[in-house]
This record gives sequence, structure tokens and C-alpha cells, in this order.
Amino acid sequence: MPLTNIQGNICDKLVDEFDKKYSLTNVAKSAISNTLSSINDDLTGMIWSDPGDLATGINTFNAGASAIIPGDSESDIDDTMAMIQSCDFLKDDELFKNPIALIKGIVGPIYGKLNALANSLGASLGEFLPANALKILTDLFAGQGLVSSMSELDKILNCVDSLCGATYAAKVAEMTGKTSALYTGMKMVDDPTSIDFGKVDLSSVYSTAGLDAAQITAMTNVGDAVTTQKEAAVSQTSSLVDKIKARL
Repeated sequence: MPLTNIQGNICDKLVDEFDKKYSLTNVAKSAISNTLSSINDDLTGMIWSDPGDLATGINTFNAGASAIIPGDSESDIDDTMAMIQSCDFLKDDELFKNPIALIKGIVGPIYGKLNALANSLGASLGEFLPANALKILTDLFAGQGLVSSMSELDKILNCVDSLCGATYAAKVAEMTGKTSALYTGMKMVDDPTSIDFGKVDLSSVYSTAGLDAAQITAMTNVGDAVTTQKEAAVSQTSSLVDKIKARL
């Protein structure tokens, strides 16, 4: 059955929305592809660390991270409140005079210090550099809205495919190819049912670089350490925020 006039116009609007979102995401993909190429160069040219040395380095990273990530005790709340009252900028700023907003804002600087720590260890243990870069890339996907954009592209594509009929079959095929190329170019996990959807597809990265099992294990161990500490930073600041809310 042919589409009615209104159905055809709605389908055209869906295609238009896809094209706009695709154009913006494709610009980001170009920059991400360059980053991935640099990471691949690091991996293929790496001098791999002795497993014992790498394990020691991971312990050093974890210890250093523990000194960077804030606590969530009552004294930490007292320190936060006191600093706001003692700093004219914080006290007068419409956003940061709220201790909850201020604490949420420290995650960025914490990440910066964790990145610096990982990169400093990377001077002698090369695995830390690409492992941290891959974690930064996954954070970028979420922070810049790329995960949301890809999800929206998938939804639009599904709508056009299911609602717009044979007239739009060629357009659906084109949209499918464009979406697939974005996922591949950004090496993003493309299965929306996976808990890893929107993260960097590490297996694809490691396969492209030709890593063997031992090298993948080394990268996995370092990557897990970096990810765990960055997630701890978010968890700990969230806990501090909850305790401030309870006090207020």
C-alpha cells in the first residue's frame, strides 16, 4: 500500500533528521579515526614491558590514584563548606556556591591528574599510554554525545525501515551503510543490547594492531586499572554529593 501524503512527509522528515545527525557525527569520526591511528602506531611499535614490572606499575598507579581521589567523610564536607565561605569567587558564583555543583565539577580535574599519572608511568611502561588513551576515547564518546547520536541514528533508521515502505528501500540501504561506517570508523561497540554499547571496541583495536594473547592481557590489565580508578573517582564524588544533600 502506498504511503499517504502525511506519511510520506513524515518519512522525509526522518530522513532529513538522519542526514543532519550523520553529518555532525561524521565530522567527529574523522578526528577520532586520527586518534585511533595514533594509538595503533603506539601499539604496533611498542616495546612490551616485563609482566612483573607491569604489575608493579599497576600497583603504583593504584596507590597514586588513591591519593588523588577524594574521600567522603564528614570532614571532607566540612572542608568543602569552609572553602566556599572563605573564597569570594566560590561564595558569589551562582553555580559553585552550591557545594553539590562544586563537587560534581571536580571530576574533570581528578581525571586530569589520573591522566597525568598514567602518562608519567607510560614513560617507562609503554602500555599505560595507549590504555589511557583508549579510556579517554570511550569517555569522549559519552561526554560529547556520540553514544546518544549513534543511538538516535539507529532509531531513525529503524523507523524509516519499518514505516516508510519500499519507496525508501534505497535510502534505508544508504543509511545503513553510513551508520555502519561510523561505528567501524570510530571502533565503537555497535550492539545496543550490550553493556559495552558506545565504548571503544577493544578487540577490534587489538586485532588491527596484531596483538598476541600475552600483549592483549597486558593491555587489559592496565586498561582495567585505569578504568577502575576513573570509575572510583565518579563513585566517590557521587557519594560525597549524596552526603552533602543529606546534610542540607
